[in-house]
Amino acid sequence: SAGNLSWVRTTTGFGAKAVYAAAVDAEGNPYIIGTFRDTATFEHLTLSGNGSERIFLVKFNVAGESLWAKQVGRYGPVLGKALSFDGSGNIYMTGTFSDTIDLGKERLTALANTQDAFYAKLSPSSNVKEKKLTDSSETNFTFLSCDLDPKSMVARVKYSIPRSSFVLLEVYDMMGSVTESYIEGQREAGTYEVKLDLKNSKNSDDYYCRLQANGEKQTKKMLMKK
Repeated sequence: SAGNLSWVRTTTGFGAKAVYAAAVDAEGNPYIIGTFRDTATFEHLTLSGNGSERIFLVKFNVAGESLWAKQVGRYGPVLGKALSFDGSGNIYMTGTFSDTIDLGKERLTALANTQDAFYAKLSPSSNVKEKKLTDSSETNFTFLSCDLDPKSMVARVKYSIPRSSFVLLEVYDMMGSVTESYIEGQREAGTYEVKLDLKNSKNSDDYYCRLQANGEKQTKKMLMKK
């Protein structure tokens, strides 16, 4: 209340992101709404837009820890513009969309060649149950870690897949350019660790790993191992 900094958080992931609004509920928990393209990670929570522009809605606790994250979108660009609360803790969000947008079980379609607006009410209990507003409840893999030894320039990527999948692994630099592509090929269910030699890669302050299995993509920023 005196204007001193208590905590600060950032979102990582591949592609552009923008925050359009923030609000605080009656218990002091902050929420932010904005737009992302490709992936957005809020601490341990990652949303994937698969290359499309999507809305993110994230809830934090008073200590700044991310509690849950949701995404909204389907086809065409979408923007999350504002959010507010009522006395019962229900969340109201508004924004714009083109083409088609999914809001849970509701699907809205914009008129041809226009940008339409939406206004939605979300209950606080339903938000906690799901990580994001999407169709599928089963993930195609779990991206466990992505670490880089800056001395040897050898990266270690660890992931787990629940069933037989075709796996593609790519490394990006901070400008979004593909530095290396590693095709893992068809893999049976299990946990795998892959070593990547980045000695011949372009010099970059940050690298990102993108893993794809059965059409789903996840991106992690490489952590520098000391």
